[in-house]
Amino acid sequence: MSNYLVFLRSMIYVLCVVTTSWVTAATVYLVDTEGEKEWGVGVNWTSGSVPGRNDVAEVGRTEALTQSAIISDGGNYSVGNLVFGREAGWSGTLKITNGTLNTYGGNTMFGHGGSGFLELNGENAVLTIQSGSFYVGNNSTGDGTINVTKGTFTNKANFFLGVRTTANLNISEGGKFISTGSIQLGHVQGAISSGTITQTGGVSEINSIQFGNNTGHNVTGTIDISGGTMSIQQITKQDSNNKLTANFLISGDADVQVAGDISIPVTMTGGNLSAGSFRENTTISSGTLRGALNADGKTRTLTVGAGKVLALQRDLGSNIALGQATSQISTYSNNSKYDSSKAVDGIIQSGDGESNITHTGGGKYLWWQVELDKATPITNVKLYNRYFHGETGKNERLVDLSDPENPHGFYFEIYDGTIGNEGNLLWTSPEYFDYTREGMLLTFGDVPENGTILRLVRECNSTDFLNLKEVEVFSATSELPTLEMNVFADKVGGYITTYKRLVSP
Repeated sequence: MSNYLVFLRSMIYVLCVVTTSWVTAATVYLVDTEGEKEWGVGVNWTSGSVPGRNDVAEVGRTEALTQSAIISDGGNYSVGNLVFGREAGWSGTLKITNGTLNTYGGNTMFGHGGSGFLELNGENAVLTIQSGSFYVGNNSTGDGTINVTKGTFTNKANFFLGVRTTANLNISEGGKFISTGSIQLGHVQGAISSGTITQTGGVSEINSIQFGNNTGHNVTGTIDISGGTMSIQQITKQDSNNKLTANFLISGDADVQVAGDISIPVTMTGGNLSAGSFRENTTISSGTLRGALNADGKTRTLTVGAGKVLALQRDLGSNIALGQATSQISTYSNNSKYDSSKAVDGIIQSGDGESNITHTGGGKYLWWQVELDKATPITNVKLYNRYFHGETGKNERLVDLSDPENPHGFYFEIYDGTIGNEGNLLWTSPEYFDYTREGMLLTFGDVPENGTILRLVRECNSTDFLNLKEVEVFSATSELPTLEMNVFADKVGGYITTYKRLVSP
């Protein structure tokens, strides 16, 4: 009998633990009364207690009230998901002036059908989106605005600014915005979308920004900075349907650093801009510009005032991957026709995509790699996809856009080992989503160490393949064809260094 009682008590304990775990994960609403409600006061929530790490906290769930939650007590809070303004006509605001909030759920939404506002305005105001997806403006009837005036806002999620609607991120004064997750400006799912980042002061540190997402609807993405400092590792775009309007506007005393390529047009009326390279036309009427123009081998123009000044082209040197040892994670049907060496044999055919290509077996994590003769500084990779004109069919075997909320591109890794043992990982590139350009040339930023293995990695949402026609690798021995120019509104002039002139001023 005693053993039975021990067993029964154990089962009751387990049941209590499971039940407790289950009931602590709930949707909790801010109470339906006017005025600002302190986040850390339990009676301000319908559950009678402050939302926890597993809960969904919702603010703005009625048309009759404009609701606002505030964190000003210096507390440190955690929550699962956040929803501000779920339905059309509903409005919810979160203000943080003194305190910390962390979100750990799958979705954080400001303006999901209604209006959502986020304001950080205090030296000790901290918000961190730890994981999942972060939506600002997430429906045709909704809109979202984030103001980072003082304090620190850190995003580690996939950040979608403007999904079927208009959304804005504003950084000013002493605000600091850090994004280690990806940002998409104008993320369309069946309607016109617009996402804008405006910075008049403060600091922003961004891993990658993508303009558009290759849908059949008009998308507008804008970065407008007139003050403060902004650093971005990479700027890319998706615009296979020619529906994207991309703007990068720099003025005032803004200081902007872009480590890699800028693949959208740039207009400068002041400030400073330094970039790895410009892959679209650039216009400057005032300010200081430094970077490589036309590093992708195409003619780009720099316009100063009313006149075209120059086009620059980098001398890449020879392809150091040609004929080198290669391998891939697997080979389709173990058929030598699809061997990894096909990508370094120097044969680039612009016709049918079925011949002379690499082809892995199926999987969700796929890679191809080449071993170089010696440890080498890699500056550029020129990539030919299976269908490198972007025809329908297999043209997406470098990227996976099947899930707009979780897109996958491709990226590079550099190692110090051999084909048989890749050794230590030295560097990982940002993720690329472009697959339509013939001979797509990618310019790497500062790679800290020279490597012997260059690996291309593709991740997929579901089982797929990796195909390559040719991969060319360059270690440019000449100076990067940079330009340096100081331009003033009342006087067009400056100086240019280390370039190859292709057209006359």
